[in-house]
Amino acid sequence: MPEQFNNLKLTRIAGGMEYLLWLNLIGKSRTTGWKWRKPGPNGEPPRVVCCRIDNTLYITQKEIDRFWAQAEAGKFEVD
Repeated sequence: MPEQFNNLKLTRIAGGMEYLLWLNLIGKSRTTGWKWRKPGPNGEPPRVVCCRIDNTLYITQKEIDRFWAQAEAGKFEVD
C-alpha cells in the first residue's frame, strides 16, 4: 500500500488533519483557505469551520465530508 494512501487512511481514523495540509492536498492556497473560513458577504456561513489546537488550525473529517457533500450538490458553483 502506498505510504501517502496509508497516511490519509490514518488521518480518517484520527478524525481530521491540519488545515494547511488539507488545503495543500486539494490544491488550494492559504489565501483561499483564509477566505473559506470567513462568513459570506450576505451572511452566508463559512465554507469550512476549523478548530484551533495549540495555535494550529485543524479540520475534522466530519467537516471535510460536509464540505465535499456541499460541493457535489453544486453549492459552490459560480454562474
